[in-house]
Amino acid sequence: MGFVIRNPAGRHVALGLPPIRPTPPYILHKGSFMTNLVTFSDLANQPVEGFKPKPTRLTDEQVEASSPLWTSADAGIKIGLWECTPGRFTADRSETAEYCHIISGSATLKNLSDGTSRDITGGDLLVLPKGWLGEWVIHEHMRKLYFLSNS
Repeated sequence: MGFVIRNPAGRHVALGLPPIRPTPPYILHKGSFMTNLVTFSDLANQPVEGFKPKPTRLTDEQVEASSPLWTSADAGIKIGLWECTPGRFTADRSETAEYCHIISGSATLKNLSDGTSRDITGGDLLVLPKGWLGEWVIHEHMRKLYFLSNS
């Protein structure tokens, strides 16, 4: 058995089971009798609030915000939305791999280990393996879906 949840406003429930109303950070536990299935709709329009200065910014006035969507029971996997204004910042993936689906915006990423760079834009999938160190230059306000994994 499983649940289908259109997060959280849709409250669509399959199989006639009672509704589940997850609350941030949407921690779901896999049980011995049931595995929960969670879906999130319309990621381009989900609210992301609480913009604050980006801690690793190299450009004054650059701000970011994130909205956690789901965290595994052991906190080893985190999924959420992130937005950032144009500017430049450093990124350190020494402890965590990151997979990003770019929803909107554009940026150039520079790999600090070899100096190569890549341009990314809405619709792209970006993989930053554990151990990656680099620099982002955001050209156009960016929104991404992130998937962080510490394994």
